[in-house]
Amino acid sequence: MAARTRKLLHDEETRSRIQAALIINRFQDCLDGKVTLDAQQVSCGKALLNKVLPDLSSTVLKGDVDNPLVVVSKDQRDAAVKAAIRANG
Repeated sequence: MAARTRKLLHDEETRSRIQAALIINRFQDCLDGKVTLDAQQVSCGKALLNKVLPDLSSTVLKGDVDNPLVVVSKDQRDAAVKAAIRANG
């Protein structure tokens, strides 16, 4: 096979996912008994995962009768901002 002439360039999100997958795979290997991780390796792995994966803590959204919450998608918000800019100027 010929050598690759073009390099694949991954965006930052893709690189983060690859890094997270490597750490998760290492933890999975530990759980499966394939490798042994010491406390420092586990601690470092957890710290790195916290940097590349979002925290999945629960969030409670509350509103009241006079001021109900309205969920707007990013596309809807962007369209509203563009419309406001056109109207004002």
